[in-house]
Amino acid sequence: MELHQDDGSTRYFDFLPLSIGQFRDFHIKLHLFTIPVSSLFQSTASVILRGVDGFVFVADSRAECLVDNVKALNNCRKVLQEEGYNVSDLPRVIQYNKRDLSGIIPLEILRHELNPSGHPDIETSARANVGVIECLELIARQIMEKLEQGQQHSTSPGSNYGDSDPLPY
Repeated sequence: MELHQDDGSTRYFDFLPLSIGQFRDFHIKLHLFTIPVSSLFQSTASVILRGVDGFVFVADSRAECLVDNVKALNNCRKVLQEEGYNVSDLPRVIQYNKRDLSGIIPLEILRHELNPSGHPDIETSARANVGVIECLELIARQIMEKLEQGQQHSTSPGSNYGDSDPLPY
């Protein structure tokens, strides 16, 4: 589904279900969603984030996008808190995308602005398919570790942990 902005740009809402196999008695599935960054679509973001077990924040590494990245990450935290999540307990990965372009922000600055707590992060280039699968592995590993530690119910009010639905995806 395409979401058109007043400024002529388009933001996409995407959904990709992935099955990553069995973990103990659970069929582990990743349901990957993109979340529109515009405040016009905050209610959409709120619906998407219900029941989330972790998240990947994808930052655009271009210098002109730094302010938007910070705003989008703050908005993501706000929506998660409004949904009842303890954001500090949620598994997360910060993905620094477009690292293959020239004129990008140095990694140290991105980390300082977007990841001062030192959560797992990764440099990627979606176009070149560099680091994308590794990013998914990072978030999946964190979620499974949290599940294994038995802390799943402290993360969210509507957590999907324990969902043993045998759907093929």
